[in-house]
Amino acid sequence: MLLNVLNNISLNGLLAQRWFGTPKPDFSNTFGMGRILKTLIIASLVGFFIHKANVCCWAVEHDLQLWAPITLEQPIGKVSLTLEAQPRFGDDISRLSVFFLRPSATLNISKHINLTSGYLWSATLPADDSPQPTRYENRLWQQITLLHGYHNAQISHQLRLEERFLEQNSATSLRAHYMFRLVHPLGQKRLKNISFVTVQELLWNINNTDALPAGFNQARLFSGLRYQINPHLAMEGGYRLQWLNQPNPTPNQLNHVILIRAQLTLPKWQNELSSFSGGIKNSQHSTKNSTKKPTILD
Repeated sequence: MLLNVLNNISLNGLLAQRWFGTPKPDFSNTFGMGRILKTLIIASLVGFFIHKANVCCWAVEHDLQLWAPITLEQPIGKVSLTLEAQPRFGDDISRLSVFFLRPSATLNISKHINLTSGYLWSATLPADDSPQPTRYENRLWQQITLLHGYHNAQISHQLRLEERFLEQNSATSLRAHYMFRLVHPLGQKRLKNISFVTVQELLWNINNTDALPAGFNQARLFSGLRYQINPHLAMEGGYRLQWLNQPNPTPNQLNHVILIRAQLTLPKWQNELSSFSGGIKNSQHSTKNSTKKPTILD
């Protein structure tokens, strides 16, 4: 049965064909990487379904959580600076369980390729009655993003390498993170600012360390809606299923996550600089001897 499913699954084609009534996309001319992208998608699906099928054989704990990321982005020419703050509430949304800050810088190589490098600081907070201390992590990460469109849908593939520095680890833990994301507007007129969003993620530990063995780490599936309030502000909300493969003897965890995201994009600085440059050029004759520099306003 799994083989029959996989024969019909490329997430791009499945979503486009069955949900939006369009034929499967042809990736043969997109980046020249059609086979690679399909292989990545199918591999992530295989990993998720294999572990999902074995849930009955493993000890699993369920939890209802709320994730509320807030992202601030500042475009500067071909570079975008981003800061994300994300609190996560666990134990049936009764307490703050995780908080992290994630600054990053993205270089837009073209409309199809982005390169990103960033840092993450996180704190995992124990329950009040737990003897465990707060766990801190410092993380460096590098990412390549491939973007393309299909009809009205926006599709992205992200491949990330993470170097994780954990207090309980004697060595740096390396992790690969693949994400597929599809955004499709619900309509052309009244619903043009509302889009359906689906995301699939697969995380894999590359090396063995004291706290984290090599192999499958977690998988995430998300479906929800995105509302573009204006060109600078967007909200996103939906349901995320997170499957965590914990090292023995810790039970594996299945988190049912309510995700509410706010994304604020500031005006592009390049436009501000152009305006000031234009103003300076037009007033050169009247301010020929002035040495005052233009000020970039927030």
